[in-house]
Amino acid sequence: MARKKLVPDPPPLPVKPGHEPLDPDEDMFVTEYLKHFNQGRAYRTVHPHVSRASADVLGHRLLKKVKIRAEIAAVLRERRRRAEVTFRKVLRAAAEFTLADVGDCVGPDGQPLPVQEIPPETRTAITRFRTRERTVTVGVGKQRRVTSDRVFEIQLANKIQALGFLFRHLGMDTSIPPLEVLFQTLPRAVAEELRAAMAQGTFRPSEDPVPIQQL
Repeated sequence: MARKKLVPDPPPLPVKPGHEPLDPDEDMFVTEYLKHFNQGRAYRTVHPHVSRASADVLGHRLLKKVKIRAEIAAVLRERRRRAEVTFRKVLRAAAEFTLADVGDCVGPDGQPLPVQEIPPETRTAITRFRTRERTVTVGVGKQRRVTSDRVFEIQLANKIQALGFLFRHLGMDTSIPPLEVLFQTLPRAVAEELRAAMAQGTFRPSEDPVPIQQL
C-alpha cells in the first residue's frame, strides 16, 4: 500500500521590519481590513462561520495586536508614498500639457514635422491632425486661374477645460478659479515656471485650429 504523500507546509511569511511575522489568518485579515477598514467584515472574510457580533469583537481584538497595527501602519505609509509620487507625476504632466505649443509641430519651412520630431508633451495634446486639398480661384475672365494646394490643420486639446477637470478630479477645487488661485495650489517650482511662461508669451490659451498652407 502506497504511503500517503505529505503536503509540505507553506513557506513562512517574510518578517516585516520592526515586528514579528503575521500568520496566514492575520495576514488575510489585514489585507481585507485595508480594503474597507471594517474589522468585523474583515474577520468574517477570514472566518465565515463566525457571527457578526463575535466577528466585530474578535476583529477589534486583532487590531490591538502590536504586530498587526505595525503592519497596517506600514501599508498605509507605502500608500501615502505612492499617492504622493502619483500626484507629483500628474501635476508635472498637467504643467507640460499646459505649455504645449502648436508651433512645435511645424518646421522652419512651415511644413508639419514628422510625428517622431514633435515633443512628447505636444503630441499628447494633439486632438486633430489632418490634410485636405483646397482649390483657389484667382482673377477673372481670361486672367482667371485655378490653383490647388494642400492645407494642414492641427488642433490642440482645450487646456483650460482639461485643467479644470483635473483639479476637480483631484479634489483641489469645485469650480474653475482665477489662474493665480490655481498657481497657489501647485508646487512653487511648477507655479513659477507657469508664471514665467505666461510672462514670455509662450502660454497660449487659444484652441482654434491653426491652418498651415503648403507653399
